[in-house]
Formats: sequence, structure tokens, C-alpha cells
Amino acid sequence: YQVITSLHRPINTIDLIGGDCFKTPRSAELDSKSDPITSLNKNCDEFKNVEAAFHSSVPANQGKYEIDSIRKFTDPSKRDIWVSTLKYIAKKQPNEILKSREFVKFLWYGSGVDVNPEDIIHGSKHYTKIKDEGWGEQGIYLASDASYMAKHAYPTKDDKKNNLKTIILAECIVGVSIECSPNKKIGDPPPTIQTVVGYSHGTRIYIFNKPELIFPTYLVTWKQQ
Repeated sequence: YQVITSLHRPINTIDLIGGDCFKTPRSAELDSKSDPITSLNKNCDEFKNVEAAFHSSVPANQGKYEIDSIRKFTDPSKRDIWVSTLKYIAKKQPNEILKSREFVKFLWYGSGVDVNPEDIIHGSKHYTKIKDEGWGEQGIYLASDASYMAKHAYPTKDDKKNNLKTIILAECIVGVSIECSPNKKIGDPPPTIQTVVGYSHGTRIYIFNKPELIFPTYLVTWKQQ
């Protein structure tokens, strides 16, 4: 399941829901299969595609934003739960809706300075629900561009005392969404709506109420000079 090749053209569920495309991804190029978080080999295509997606909005400026590592979350049981949620939502939609909407997108999430994104993946911490950017909707904010979430990255240091920052690249069930401009008076969406979508600082913002719609596929870490 080479889903990462669709980073710049989000997946259309109508083409995938009946097949095996959403089974747990198992890459032959992973360094290890024992840990649910495994490092990608820097020479593999998957690493290069994620790196390119990051640098599409965060320019590589004289090593300032050099990718240090990309790690992939491959827990089969949690992946199966996410897939089941996707299929449940998709099957409730008429074919004309499925044909006209893109249900799954790769989006970026910054956990901030206080929450290690690895803890979110392991389940000991939760995505932070906020009320921000002028929307009255309180939810989990993700963005289409890494540059927007880079300011919310989790900071660490490596053995050489280099400053490192990490954000999540997640597969998200956008499902049925409503689009709106920032409006502090907006209320909670009806239960048939999965996401609220808008623009902020030139970036497309997605607001999720339910964390089960988000699968944290990649941890992207870069050196911050």
C-alpha cells in the first residue's frame, strides 16, 4: 500500500473502499518490524516522498531544515480500528457523494512543546483540542502544509546537542466536511459532518472533533539551526 505516493493528490475512497488498499502497510524497506514505531531508510522512496512533502512548504535553506529522521507507525491493531472507522463512514454515503469527495488526506499536526508526539502514538497522551484561528469550533487542528505546523513542533536534542523538532504527518478521514471562513460564532457541526475546513495564513486548516479519524502514520524530525 504505497499511500505516500498520493501525498499531492489525496486519496479518493471510491477507488479503494472495496479493495485491499487500506490494509496495514508493511514496507519491506523498514529497518525493523518489532517496534510499532520504525525508522525509514533514508535511501528508500517512501522516505524521499515524505521528505519532499515536508520541503514543499518548508524550504531546505542551507541545512536549516534538514530532515534528521522519518519514523513510521505500523501497529496493526490500531490501524485496523482506523480502517474500520473509514469503511463505516464511507459506506453510509451515497455513491454520488463518494465520487465527488476525497475522504482521506495526509495532514500535518504539531503537538506543541509540552506533548511528545510519540506519547500520542502510544496512547499515553491525547491530541490537544483547541479553539483557535477565529473559529468558534473547538477541535483538533491539522494543516495541509508542514510550514504551518512547524511552529507547533515538539522540541528535543540529539546526542550532539543539535536542536531537533518533530511533527506528525497523519492519514486523516476528512469524510463529509463543511467549509467556512473564520467565524467565532460557528457552533458544533451536526453529527453527519466529520470536519470543518477553512483557510488561515494561506494554508488549508482541518478541524476534527474525533481523534479516531486521525492515524499518525509518520513522525518527521528535522534539525533546527
